[in-house]
Amino acid sequence: MPEGVRLDAAVASTKTSVDDHFTLLLAVGADMIGNVSVTPTGTAPTTIEPAVDPERPGDFEALAVSVGESLEVDPIALPGVQPKVSASRLTAAVRAPTGPAILKFSSARFPRLAQNEDFFLRTARACGLRTPAHELIVDDDGRTALLVGRFDRQPDGRLIAQEDACQVAGAYPASKYRLKTETAIAALAAACADGGGSATAATLELLQTV
Repeated sequence: MPEGVRLDAAVASTKTSVDDHFTLLLAVGADMIGNVSVTPTGTAPTTIEPAVDPERPGDFEALAVSVGESLEVDPIALPGVQPKVSASRLTAAVRAPTGPAILKFSSARFPRLAQNEDFFLRTARACGLRTPAHELIVDDDGRTALLVGRFDRQPDGRLIAQEDACQVAGAYPASKYRLKTETAIAALAAACADGGGSATAATLELLQTV
């Protein structure tokens, strides 16, 4: 489900309340994280057209306003926008030449967030950590945004099923900020071992990521 400003836009567009989860899920369910699609009974899944063409980015500011106010432009379920430094930051779906991606705008209050994230992604990669494919792009007025490849999509658009640490550990989603690091690592390493992988290698990679 969307969070933060995207959730506010979903509530306003559907004219419902924030706790009406089923209505909100149907409004954004056509394009969700992982290999999941939610549609009304008797209707076939629909394809959501990307909100942005990275070859012709247009006006990021106008697009961000549209995405933050309604679901008309980009009715997809992108979580992750929570109350923090990026509280006013918005994202939109993109079909880049390299495959499905997310376009992350900078906010008016923090105009260089895209450059900041690009710097730390490149730094993380230089340290040997796995990072998504990404690049800075510029709109017609010189504003920047960060284009980040989706980890839950193949380059040809095929969907990749996802589980997070709470699901693997059998914990409720609300526990994600209370789950101890060692609990998450142990659960994920055990899941890798159950699938025929190495718990030791998984533990090492997870510790490096933390």
